[in-house]
Amino acid sequence: MLKAIPDYRYPVALLLLTLVAFFSIEISHPYYFMQDDNRVLYLPIYLHNLRSVLSGEFPFYNFHQYLGTPVTIHYAALYPIYYLALLLSNFMFGHYFASFEIIALFHLILAAQGFYFFGRYFELDDASCLFGGITWAFCSFVIIGGNSWIHVTGLAAYLPWILLYTVRQCYSFDLRAFLLLLFFKVCNLLLGYPQYFLYTATFEILTVILFCLLDSKSTKFTKALVSFTVNYFLVVIVTLPIILQTAWQTKVSAYRSNPLSWNEYVGYSYNLKYWLSGLIDPFSSTSVITQFELHYLSFVGYLTILFFFLYLYKRKVLSGKCAVLGTVSIILFLFAIMWAGELIVTRLFYYVPVYNRMRYPFKLAIFGSFFITVISILGFDIFLKQLSDYASLTNKTVKVVAATVIVVHLCIFIAVYSFSPQRTFGYHEDPLPLTEPLKATIADGRIISASLDDVIRGDKLIPGFSAPYLGYDYATLWGLFHFGGYDPLVSQKGGKASLGIKNNPVFNLPADEPFYIPQETLEHFRKWGVKWYVVNKAIPLDPAAPFQLQYSDTYRNVLKDSLARPMVYWQEAVDNARLSYRFKTNSVEIDSDCNKAGTVIVNMLYHPYFTAQVDGIQIEVAETADNQMSLSVPKGRHSIALRYADRSFINGAKISGAVILLIILSLSFAKIRARLVNLFLY
Repeated sequence: MLKAIPDYRYPVALLLLTLVAFFSIEISHPYYFMQDDNRVLYLPIYLHNLRSVLSGEFPFYNFHQYLGTPVTIHYAALYPIYYLALLLSNFMFGHYFASFEIIALFHLILAAQGFYFFGRYFELDDASCLFGGITWAFCSFVIIGGNSWIHVTGLAAYLPWILLYTVRQCYSFDLRAFLLLLFFKVCNLLLGYPQYFLYTATFEILTVILFCLLDSKSTKFTKALVSFTVNYFLVVIVTLPIILQTAWQTKVSAYRSNPLSWNEYVGYSYNLKYWLSGLIDPFSSTSVITQFELHYLSFVGYLTILFFFLYLYKRKVLSGKCAVLGTVSIILFLFAIMWAGELIVTRLFYYVPVYNRMRYPFKLAIFGSFFITVISILGFDIFLKQLSDYASLTNKTVKVVAATVIVVHLCIFIAVYSFSPQRTFGYHEDPLPLTEPLKATIADGRIISASLDDVIRGDKLIPGFSAPYLGYDYATLWGLFHFGGYDPLVSQKGGKASLGIKNNPVFNLPADEPFYIPQETLEHFRKWGVKWYVVNKAIPLDPAAPFQLQYSDTYRNVLKDSLARPMVYWQEAVDNARLSYRFKTNSVEIDSDCNKAGTVIVNMLYHPYFTAQVDGIQIEVAETADNQMSLSVPKGRHSIALRYADRSFINGAKISGAVILLIILSLSFAKIRARLVNLFLY
């Protein structure tokens, strides 16, 4: 059975094939993984994290969006791979826009290798496992989903390792495997997407239950359940800071504090017809990509489907763990597909707390892709065994057939991604790397973006050119300040004060209608320091509007409102009063000089986690009627520091540290006690 080549060569071959496929895609579509949310949300916030750490601070707050907003779990501030990728991109290319290609490559390599070793645990042939590694790493959900949401590639990287070490615990407890399982689960959470973490935990417990029920050689279910529970307890302890932080932010969130409505919850559920058609038709009939076209997410390769059906036809030849693996995979594959669609499983989970705050069931189809890949390598393994049983076929011939199948399989994936239009959840046409010539000019006030209702290419809706209008989280990318932003966990107070302007934070206006803001809205903007209006060039300007045109290029006009409030200012008009300020990651440093006591208004949304000091002496941070922050400052020259510290994160870190220390001390005491007993008894 293909044992002529030492085992270590197969992981090396898999690594090389992964690199070939990855760079083939990149040559055809440069910056392939820099689309949709990766470009407009994740790059800005990951870069915010890096700038914070390089300045000597841990990122707790973001002053650049939503009138100021706390850093959330989506920032993935504790995941080191994102930091490393940003640094490598800047070092190698002189900018940060290649960082997501580096992240994707790392995750795809880990995904392919993880799947290979998952298959090898069940003693499947090396070639079968290599086939599965390629399939899993380059299935369309991982590649197309990953170029929009980078955490999809992260889930692909960690899922096979998590299930590998979970299954191992079902047969016997292994401390090394237990600790590796803990490590990969922590990484899966630190990716910054708790929805996939929870989904993974769900499939993990189902895996434990099914293996313990279906395989008489497995350990008792109670033992496996204890191992599962203890492992997740340790995951919670290790990650308690971000768990408490997320719990608090979810409680006060504008959009996740309560269960979603049924219609919002099942939005973009996976129609079985689209899933089936995507298996056999991953190509487009048009050269234009639409937004959230789910048809293309189910492709796992034509040969994968062939071996899937071969398994169904010949599954009875399998025995032992492989037979159990096949049955478990069929059950979990069907479960994933039913949950991804608007079926009874979806309805059942809607009534489970926490699950009903997570939208878009189609995201679960990635688990279907994983288990259909598992089933296919069982089929491939059957195929190779039957080839080997033919007396007329030499071992060398079997190896050549296996290699041919793998190469053809890889070429199909390369053809799908390299020679057809790039598929993504939202295609942005701005060429990379991006630049912003106004980042120094418009940094002294907040921004409002105004664009058209829709961007149409043919019969398709796409984001089009988004960078020039500074919507989404582009303000964070350039160190500017925007009135709105893109954050699923924005607070209720923040959402209300920013008038519900979210995601692509623009005022959508019809073409040919002059740019106009009602007076009441304009006063609200001025109060919050909106000084700059970035307006799509296709929108006519009103000569009578109270703005001054400051800049114009191919895509936009930039207008200035001289009546906007500063970002930090004296509430009272005082002669010869001076005020200067600097925004840092978690703080605002203010220098004041006034001949009488006064009130300084910091034009940021009030949050109870802010504290303030004047010359090192604590003062109260008051909340104005408009939800801004107010500081009472004595007369004279002073240095003021307004700082944000996330108490839920810090308290979680204290508890986590204390429990980990207690566990270490308990284990050390038990070990010392055992040695003393042995010493005195023997």
